[in-house]
Amino acid sequence: MIDKANLSDQDLFDCAMHICYELKMLAKLPKELVRFEGESDGDLVNTCLESALGHARTLIEFLVGRPKREHGAIVPGTRVRSRLDMDPSMFAPTWTAKDPAAFDGYLDVIDKSLSHLSLERIKGANGPNWVLTDLADALIIVFRSFADSVDRSKPRIFTTFMSAATMADAQRTAGPKVWPQWKFETGDSVISIGGFSGGSFS
Repeated sequence: MIDKANLSDQDLFDCAMHICYELKMLAKLPKELVRFEGESDGDLVNTCLESALGHARTLIEFLVGRPKREHGAIVPGTRVRSRLDMDPSMFAPTWTAKDPAAFDGYLDVIDKSLSHLSLERIKGANGPNWVLTDLADALIIVFRSFADSVDRSKPRIFTTFMSAATMADAQRTAGPKVWPQWKFETGDSVISIGGFSGGSFS
């Protein structure tokens, strides 16, 4: 079992590269969604959408963890992570997100609509409705806050995170500003993706 307390600088750098990959892909995918809009094969749009949601979920879990649940209900004010997962304290021991629960609504929707064969999927038109660019942009804001708090005594790692945040900003600035309201096909059901309001991210 890997011991987080005994990771080498190279181990930490390798972890940082994996984390930055998740951010890069989330920031890059909006243009791909738009590029495939109108294609006869809707699976290409779905593929990009599912990928974007997967990267978003991974970043949410890294940055803020998950809410603890007991008997299916969220325990307010609690966060959990697997002890084997990468987490911000490995790089920025004193950093915490301003509002760790801000992404919980997104996380719940992603879990039910993509990550698990939840019975929620059969609700079809009553499914989630939120703008994916809001989620991507909010995650970039929180990521930059984290990156700015990374230990400067490890300059290669600090620079890696800050560069990733800058490149993600550039990708999103290039557009699209707002992702259209996508229809996410799930069997015979259609889930609209385009207008969920999260929380306070900055």
